[in-house]
Amino acid sequence: MKEKIAIIGCGNIGEQILRYLKLEKGLKFDINISRRTKSKGCHLARKYKVNYFPNNIEAIKDAKIIWLCVGPQQFSTVLKEIRPFVRSNQVIISVAVAISQKYLKKFFPRSPVIRYMPSPLITEGKGIAILVEDKRKLPSKWKKIIAKWSSELYTVPDSKMHLYTTLASCSSAFIAALLVNLLSDLPGSGRDQLEYKRVILGASRDTLAFLEGKSISEWKKMVEFAATPEGVTVGGLKVINSKIARKIAKRIVLGAVKKSKRVQKSCEK
Repeated sequence: MKEKIAIIGCGNIGEQILRYLKLEKGLKFDINISRRTKSKGCHLARKYKVNYFPNNIEAIKDAKIIWLCVGPQQFSTVLKEIRPFVRSNQVIISVAVAISQKYLKKFFPRSPVIRYMPSPLITEGKGIAILVEDKRKLPSKWKKIIAKWSSELYTVPDSKMHLYTTLASCSSAFIAALLVNLLSDLPGSGRDQLEYKRVILGASRDTLAFLEGKSISEWKKMVEFAATPEGVTVGGLKVINSKIARKIAKRIVLGAVKKSKRVQKSCEK
């Protein structure tokens, strides 16, 4: 018998979850999706051979797992809409970054409520994903399923969700932005830029592979080894390690955390 799944608000992340579910070998699901834009919802239904419902209540009927993939601004409206129709044996999985476990449990006190936060690299199966569970754990079968969708799956307490989610979901953009800045305004033609890119990416891959499994103190030793007192690297590190740069690095992460908390506050009124 097929297990019924509902994906409410099947947008970008919802579609990736849908795609992975359809790729699961040996497992068959009966999948319902909902989406505000009917034409896009019908397109996804045809593409993945699933059922489209313009009505969220119809979509969740008899579903074992309910994926909540709606945007934070529509979240409260959707929760109030489906709350009377959610049963205690239905598992709720939310991918909304800013919506807390405590707030979700107010709507579904008798149902297992899980928060699952994939990074933007979920599309490549290489991103870090964060999981928050309540006392009723996510069924082990499902934990194994979603663990395959990312390179690593971390289970963290709800109190640390903002920081961990920022590190998992935002760091890829921060790193990409740093590499873009390293490439910006370098002399040469477009062909030169491509060569610069290859060199920087090659060095980055080697460095990240080396740092994996090493402690932070060993990271610092690597910096010291590369930056000999009279060497070239020292010139750039003086900029990176300046007080201003260190403050900016800290503010980058905390800025994203604060924004996450502001969004939560505005959505959980």
